[in-house]
Amino acid sequence: MLEARRDLLGSGVFEPVAEAIAAGALAGIAQSGNPLRVADFGCGTGYYAARLAQAVPIESVMVADRSPIAVRMATRELPGATGVVLDLWRPLPLRDAAADLAINVFAPRNPPEFARVLRTGGRLIVVVPSERHLSELRARGDLLDIPAGKSAQVTAQLRSAGFRPSRARHVEYGAIVDAAQRSELVDMGPSAHHVASSPSPDAGASSERVTVSVDVLTFERDAAI
Repeated sequence: MLEARRDLLGSGVFEPVAEAIAAGALAGIAQSGNPLRVADFGCGTGYYAARLAQAVPIESVMVADRSPIAVRMATRELPGATGVVLDLWRPLPLRDAAADLAINVFAPRNPPEFARVLRTGGRLIVVVPSERHLSELRARGDLLDIPAGKSAQVTAQLRSAGFRPSRARHVEYGAIVDAAQRSELVDMGPSAHHVASSPSPDAGASSERVTVSVDVLTFERDAAI
């Protein structure tokens, strides 16, 4: 499954999302002027961290996921990166103020622990799907619905942990995917655990346009926590 996800991401389906993450990181670089210590919480195959490392000056990268296989794949994408297997719902085995920038893309969030691991003034970039995200697949019942106002809910959670919103960018576009890619889009999200069955790779039309619609939210770790 992870190999299929790597191939899906490598096809460029989520490239504009990766570019928006890099833009948020570059804004932080402009303020500090120093290379970044980066933590990727819920790294998956390492696609977003690898794209970030190509776009901004980075001192070090830590990739973390609960899947040991995912961590191994991510460290292969990022030679020299530190890989950590962990559960994002639990206290993180990382020292205080260890990172200048953290990214969290389609992954669980642990706001108090993210605040602890980031230095004061550090940045957290979170990618949250909107209710229009992959709406074509949701209309067929292949994916669970996304509640309206999810970004506002995430922002409120992070505010309570000491994060100040500094930048929000909505990214929406159409992507052409084949049947196998549609199946992977279902399997790579939480809906894979709830829908009756994932579509078979040869189900439906060979190619289809799906809507990618996300909010890329940037926060700064406030000193007053």
